[in-house]
Amino acid sequence: MSRIGEDYIWLAKPQRKQPSLRMLGFAIGIPLVVGAVSLANWDQPESSANKARAMISPVSAAEAKASDEVGKFDTDMDVALIPTEVHEIIPPAAPESETTATISTPLPPATDAAAKSNKASRTPAPDWINVKIESGDTLSLAFLRYDLSYRDSLTISHLPNYGSRFTRGLKTGDSFRVKADANGRVLALEFPLDEIRTLELRRDADSFTSNASEASVEHRVAYAVGTIDTSFYVDALEAGLSDNLIMNLAYIYGWDIDFVQDIRAGDRFIVVYDELYRDGEKIRDGKILAAEFQNQGRALKALRYTNNEGESAYYAPDGRVMKKAFLRVPMDQFRISSHFNLQRKHPILNTIRAHSGTDYAAATGTPIKAAGDGRIAFRGRKGGYGNLIEIRHNNRISTRYGHMSRFRSGLGNGSFVRQGQTIGYVGQSGLATGPHLHYEFRVYGAPKNPETVALPKADPLPKKYMEEFKRKSAPLVAQIEALDRIQVASNSGMQ
Repeated sequence: MSRIGEDYIWLAKPQRKQPSLRMLGFAIGIPLVVGAVSLANWDQPESSANKARAMISPVSAAEAKASDEVGKFDTDMDVALIPTEVHEIIPPAAPESETTATISTPLPPATDAAAKSNKASRTPAPDWINVKIESGDTLSLAFLRYDLSYRDSLTISHLPNYGSRFTRGLKTGDSFRVKADANGRVLALEFPLDEIRTLELRRDADSFTSNASEASVEHRVAYAVGTIDTSFYVDALEAGLSDNLIMNLAYIYGWDIDFVQDIRAGDRFIVVYDELYRDGEKIRDGKILAAEFQNQGRALKALRYTNNEGESAYYAPDGRVMKKAFLRVPMDQFRISSHFNLQRKHPILNTIRAHSGTDYAAATGTPIKAAGDGRIAFRGRKGGYGNLIEIRHNNRISTRYGHMSRFRSGLGNGSFVRQGQTIGYVGQSGLATGPHLHYEFRVYGAPKNPETVALPKADPLPKKYMEEFKRKSAPLVAQIEALDRIQVASNSGMQ
């Protein structure tokens, strides 16, 4: 018989029944499954059978599948083909880059009370934010940079009393504090108006309430004396007056003294003024309380008085008001570049042409003030005047302001203006060789010299206030007279 036939007979020869390969596969796989479930239950006592199966490694699952496949062979196959030793199957270690998936038991849902408590603990309390205005900023842009409400910026800008402080009055470098909630909704705002006053805004529904509070300050009386030697401004600085006090002194006497033309060497001045202190440190100068200016032999005293209605003004000792109905010069900074001259030769036209006013040279953009109360009769372009405003003060007097670079916004024909109110800005529109103001003072339409014309007087202090005025001003008059004697003695000693 050939070998092939022997092999066939050997394979076909009936054998004694042996244990099934399927049974052997179960014997190997079941302990692996049970062990995996036990390990899963050790860490996750409440996991289900599905979770336990999920914990079996892929290698173990493959081995179990292989066992099932082995079990599919014919049960009559010779047992000699089955391995006699069973080795423990150890799954290979996972690479370091792989992560092992874990199954965590979800926490029970939090109650509404607990959720609200957690949210409250995470929401910070409203805090103050320091807001600084940068170049080109509007209030809205500044709010946007600090994540504050755009809508609140519009509401604040349109407040009836202080809204303009956050529009036209907003300047580069301004700094203020804002308290806002987590959503940027403004709850409060504090804006320093000056060294003493602070504007306070507080939310009121969809708008804000406003209040200007004042810090507690101490008032101290100070004085300065000086003699004109170089110029009023230089000598006033050397006497210890600040720029603000010098300007105020010039304003008080501006109706009686031309500080460009009338000042002479040897003129003397005395100033008694208020100083403001907080926590022992000087904040700034206050108001001038009393002053005396001796100009070309004239001794002009000015005393500050505030009536029961809170209105303040400066008066001579006899009750005459220092403020006249008209300003002598409608500008603060200037030099006279051309005087009143009806026979002047025009610098551009080169012909004899009356110069019916005074030219005050100043930098372009310098503010121009209304010389007195009145109503604008003309505002616009007019020949050689360029941009011109004419104000009619009463049936007798009118004033003209020419060569403006631009007019102040909000003013037009028929607008009423107050003395000292800015009406426009210096320029050189029309026939002009440089920036200056051409100012005319007319009586019944005829031009008068603005430098010498007699200005109408304002109403004196009402008689009902005279007794109180004299009683309050008497100590100030005595102080000025004492300082005057000291100054005279000092000047005599220096000579």
